[in-house]
Amino acid sequence: MGQARAEGTIAAVARRLPRLLTVLSLLLAIAAAQGCASASARRPVVRESGLTLSVLHFPPERRDVVLPLTPDGSLLLTDAVAVNGRAVGWFVVDTGAMITALDRPAADRLGVTSERPWRTRTAYGKTNSLYRIGRLEVGGMSLSNHVIGAADLSSLAPTLSRPIVGVLGGDVWGAVPFTLDCERKQLVLHRRDGFRPPRGAAEHRMSVQRPVTTGSYITANPSAGAPTVAAVVDGVRTTLTLDTGCSVPLVIGPSLAEAHPEFVDPSARTVGRVVGADGPGGAAGRALVRANVRRVDAMDAHFHCTGTALALRRRPGAADDDPAILGAPYLGQGPLTFDYAAGRLWTRWRRPAPAPPAGDRGLNPTKAAGGE
Repeated sequence: MGQARAEGTIAAVARRLPRLLTVLSLLLAIAAAQGCASASARRPVVRESGLTLSVLHFPPERRDVVLPLTPDGSLLLTDAVAVNGRAVGWFVVDTGAMITALDRPAADRLGVTSERPWRTRTAYGKTNSLYRIGRLEVGGMSLSNHVIGAADLSSLAPTLSRPIVGVLGGDVWGAVPFTLDCERKQLVLHRRDGFRPPRGAAEHRMSVQRPVTTGSYITANPSAGAPTVAAVVDGVRTTLTLDTGCSVPLVIGPSLAEAHPEFVDPSARTVGRVVGADGPGGAAGRALVRANVRRVDAMDAHFHCTGTALALRRRPGAADDDPAILGAPYLGQGPLTFDYAAGRLWTRWRRPAPAPPAGDRGLNPTKAAGGE
């Protein structure tokens, strides 16, 4: 009897074994996928002069850090930023900026530029615009032993009602998942190990355009850069850079404009100039002309842009630009959640399909672009 029961038990286990192995394989696959996702989001340890660069600090007792935002025109500003423990002033929330940068007078005032420039190299040759700082604080999150830029941002002054001392860029956005909600006027930084995609939001693939600068700081911030998504502009497949620091709804870049001359107003009359960072690689002062574009399809939305799009003129000797830029007037039409490290973006557009706010339909390109 004992032997019969044993043989019966063995037979029962044998019959269940394939199903058990299938379940085990699924569990191992799920664990492996989670491990890969975690590994891809893990920040590398990069040392310079015996110190680890760009160390992320997130409040241990908090799942989210919420920053109030102040609208200024179509842009969003925050003053919840400190450099080396000192409050600085107003920063533009700028997903189009590769890295965080201070206006040079502010950097000089804080003593940031008194140190030797960071050792880096760009497509334009050696650069002296990056400097090491002790700590960059954004709300309750911070990056220690970090590097930020110093740039001439004076061209922003005529276009905004508040004095701007800097732009928050891709080094912050690539550190943790975050949500921009223009309607609630808030920026939410999410702890990575507790982050869950927003319920009811549509998920999209995105890529991160990395800085042309090379060096240990760039290696230490593997997700720093600007977000791009696939798009269709009047039937032409291309990519869009999502730029909350751009006050124009849609900008057609030189490469796309040259490939499709029908996108540019035949008069080719300059109607504005770019404001923002000046210097090598910066776009400040670049000429803008009217663009003949009716519609952009991206991220499950249809953006109607007749009469509001501009085209950027190529600067002689400049590197190739983004094919197209989707600016703040469109990106403010619903909460956006980004995870640069995972290459994912979630949208919850307001209905009907996004279009520029009423005040931007008759956009004065010269004023919006800060031109003459």
